[in-house]
Amino acid sequence: MNKKKVFLRSIVGVVAAFVVLDYSLTEEQPGCSMDELSAVVSEDTTLTKVEANWFPVQHCHVKGYVTTNEPTPNRVNFRLQLPQPEVWNGRYYFIGLGGGAGRTPILSESPYGYPLAAGFAVAGTDTGHEAFMLNWSFLANEAQAIDHIHRGGHVSAVQTQAMTKAYYNTDSVYRYHSGCSGGGRMGVMAANYHPEDYDGLLIGAPGIDTANILNFMWIAKQLDKLPEKELDEEKLLTMEKSIQAQCDATDGVEDQMVWDPRKCDYDPAQLVCKPGQAAESCFTGLELEVLNSILEGPRLPSGEVLYPGLVATHPTGWVSFLEFGAGTIAKSFSQAYFGEDYDFMAEFDFSDPEDIKAWRNAVARTGYGVRASADYSKVANAGAKVVFWHGTGDSAISFRDQIDYYEAIRAQTGSDEALNQFARLYIAPGLYHCFGGPGPVDVPDRLLESLIDWVEKGIAPAAVVTHRGDKEQVFQAEGIAKLLPNPYSYLDNPPKGTPPREFLLCPYPQQATYVGQENASKAIYKAENWQCQ
Repeated sequence: MNKKKVFLRSIVGVVAAFVVLDYSLTEEQPGCSMDELSAVVSEDTTLTKVEANWFPVQHCHVKGYVTTNEPTPNRVNFRLQLPQPEVWNGRYYFIGLGGGAGRTPILSESPYGYPLAAGFAVAGTDTGHEAFMLNWSFLANEAQAIDHIHRGGHVSAVQTQAMTKAYYNTDSVYRYHSGCSGGGRMGVMAANYHPEDYDGLLIGAPGIDTANILNFMWIAKQLDKLPEKELDEEKLLTMEKSIQAQCDATDGVEDQMVWDPRKCDYDPAQLVCKPGQAAESCFTGLELEVLNSILEGPRLPSGEVLYPGLVATHPTGWVSFLEFGAGTIAKSFSQAYFGEDYDFMAEFDFSDPEDIKAWRNAVARTGYGVRASADYSKVANAGAKVVFWHGTGDSAISFRDQIDYYEAIRAQTGSDEALNQFARLYIAPGLYHCFGGPGPVDVPDRLLESLIDWVEKGIAPAAVVTHRGDKEQVFQAEGIAKLLPNPYSYLDNPPKGTPPREFLLCPYPQQATYVGQENASKAIYKAENWQCQ
């Protein structure tokens, strides 16, 4: 399939699945009234709808907005869904949105599904603007930029939590935030700016800064050197098979998975075309040059690395996101920073220090893209718990950068003992950006369960069993899944012919080590035969 079509299909699928359907009920529900809920919100908050609704389950549906006023007035839209008191589980769930947000959701992206159907009170916000999820033009508006960075999520959480407590007539609510990519960024910003807003934060593949956007620009420029403007998918598959043959055993056992790509020292030059070799099974000299540049990542003439390059172990996972998505996202960001007529392909030069300086100045000017603080002392003092997760096959945000960030938090905290009181990091093998790939498919589902146990029972996360081929969604409800298509089904997750298996995920820096019998081939697929070491 054409790679642009694959990428567009993925985005359209995600957007289609997040279209909000209103199914109002004529009957009244106690406490579900404009007057009662308006009485508990602040003066800067306006409720536009309060009504009984039955989709995906019967609940009180609230829509409204908070007007922020610095430096200019801006409207932050929010949505709140309150399940019937008899089915409410005592928990509040705030949906973190991928990309640039721009809509008020009812469907959680990560874990995927309807938290409402699992008994959660559910809230979400457009973060202060309405736009397509891959459009960052709003950053030119200072108030909208501030709201998207952190303020919009905060004011929405404050008001929707107040209404949740009033609706159930309680002061005791467990408050969770979960998201991946842009939604993970929202979680990081909540931890940085408003740690008192949540008891538990599940943060997947977060956008810690906008250095990865420089990587998108770098990739787009490298691919532009090729006549076809892309790397052939079949050649990338050949490379992936070659890597697996060479590096599968680097983690101690051959299990069709490279658990830690950092241990794989692979040189794609071994696949360069030799005289007389069919071009379909090898890389030309120019393709190899582009490939190596993408693996190295963006860098300055001085040698300074601006962002880690792509991981070699899962090159087929690059296809649907980067060969069209990289240019699309890079164009939106660069125009938000430099003006709507800016053409980064023609005007941005990585060999010119002034262009890098201009990018950094734009980051500082807008406030968006500044690297998140590693000081989590306020999170610790608030008693909140944070679980980070990331896939090794992520081609949008590097898991190596996530590890660097976690190590910075570790250093800032001062000791492992102190860090372990409030934070964990899990690295999932073979997982693409938030979803997809040959690795485990239910990472956020299982980690949310672990986070809830940590917050509510004091059971700190340890080894976590995740799955491939036997997807157990924590938000799955009987009959609900058929109402809207799963937007991620296009990824063929897991890939056809991939056997079901379990993966033991270990809290960083521990790693899963195989301890089963060497001659029992199916034993590698059972988590009981692995240990965290």
